[in-house]
Amino acid sequence: MSEQLIKELKQMSFKANTAKKLCSYLIELLNSGYKLPAGDSEEGVDKMGLSAACDFDRQSLYPRRGAKETVRLYLWAVENIGIETIQEQEDKAINSNNPDIKILQKLLKEKDKEIGSLKGDLIQLEATLSFTAKRVHELQERLDKYKFAAELRSEGHQVVLWED
Repeated sequence: MSEQLIKELKQMSFKANTAKKLCSYLIELLNSGYKLPAGDSEEGVDKMGLSAACDFDRQSLYPRRGAKETVRLYLWAVENIGIETIQEQEDKAINSNNPDIKILQKLLKEKDKEIGSLKGDLIQLEATLSFTAKRVHELQERLDKYKFAAELRSEGHQVVLWED
């Protein structure tokens, strides 16, 4: 099936650079065994990711803004190649013998951002933990002081407590 689609893509000719770039990317995508990335567009495609992978502005994929042949090719790809979720792409990229480098790069970039965010959360939690441990220590010392004073009072001593 994908070989037939690749053959069909190779037979198409385009004047617009965006259509040429999209066509090249679609061929790479099919060779790697992937589909278009799922997203929030009307067609269900991640236009931002697709246009970034093709190295052109996402506006090129909109009917009133992009070249007609680019838009036609995009709609052809949606209909013929199909769409897959990010999770499906990640699973394929990780487990594939012939991974799509652009997908792996995007995956690594997202994971790096996630790691950075988690590191920030960890630093905040460590600071909170440190403050809480210090406060618990202070309260434990205070409690020990009150217990000692209560013990002395029970033995009949007069005790006056004051805070430092």
